[in-house]
Amino acid sequence: MKTEIIKHTQGPWKYERYPKSISNLRGVINSEKINICGVSERHIGTNECDANARLISAAPELLKAAKNLLLRESELTESHDWLEYRALENAVNKAEGRE
Repeated sequence: MKTEIIKHTQGPWKYERYPKSISNLRGVINSEKINICGVSERHIGTNECDANARLISAAPELLKAAKNLLLRESELTESHDWLEYRALENAVNKAEGRE
């Protein structure tokens, strides 16, 4: 797997509830308090909205962990984890816009 230039906003990202005035939104921000995205509970409810915002906030760490694991290709493919390896590789490709 090639080393790629990071094209997304650097992590870590964190989940944050917006002020009560717009309480149906959750934000995902980086360490410089720059907004990455907003997640609304409008059609999905509070619990699912919170879960989605937490999942999005974990994206940079998940991508880094996945890429590090893919560097162990020979180990993984020799241990018969080929399908899992391909699924992980496909997810990383999707995250990096190479679907």
